[in-house]
Amino acid sequence: MEDAAKNNWPLFRLVPGAAKEATKISDVILDRWKDKPLALIDDGTIHGRELVEAVRASLEKIGLSAIFTDTYRPSQEQQVALVRRLAKSGATHVFVGGDRADMAVMARDAASEKIGLTFLGGETLYAPDQPVPLQSGVLAVALPDYARQPQAAEVTKALSEAGIVAEGYVLPAFAARTLLEAAKDLAGTDDIPLRDAVARGKFETVIGPVSFDAHHELAENPYQLLEWRDGRFSPAPPAVD
Repeated sequence: MEDAAKNNWPLFRLVPGAAKEATKISDVILDRWKDKPLALIDDGTIHGRELVEAVRASLEKIGLSAIFTDTYRPSQEQQVALVRRLAKSGATHVFVGGDRADMAVMARDAASEKIGLTFLGGETLYAPDQPVPLQSGVLAVALPDYARQPQAAEVTKALSEAGIVAEGYVLPAFAARTLLEAAKDLAGTDDIPLRDAVARGKFETVIGPVSFDAHHELAENPYQLLEWRDGRFSPAPPAVD
């Protein structure tokens, strides 16, 4: 995207930038956990470490600090020692910069130890539910399942009837096509180049409203807070005061 800006390429990105994931996680923590004893832990990978660091820096700017931070050893069969350290620290709410398998082990071990911990992860929690099933109630900041969104119902049904499963990049690709069709009409009406119409417009698509900022990135943050229940991630219920 930096090259696109420098060379004035007509490139627009439907995938949110990495910073938007950290921003949404920070917003969730501030909205729901600002008065909770918070722990921030990561698995030592570049992605996990940088995500947790971005969240930590964002929270500290407004005076919110974690009472416990740590880098855990990933891919372990059990994490009892880790959840006990979390409990000893007094933390009750934990953001984990790690993958689904590690999160599942932590949540399982916390439950077996009868340690009341609320876990939140990032979009890496979108992964196979194995070898340890994820505990109900685990939270994730991730992109929603577009096929289950109301605005995608008609298209999803039509695709299904045509033998096409609306998963992966199917609906974002459909959104890109319809966005360009709408932008073409706008360009013709306003007598402007297509790229300018894409840059200026706000388009209703199967993945929701889409518009772009001055850097051709998504103007809105599409990440949502989801909760694992009944075998899938669904929008998390409203916070309880």
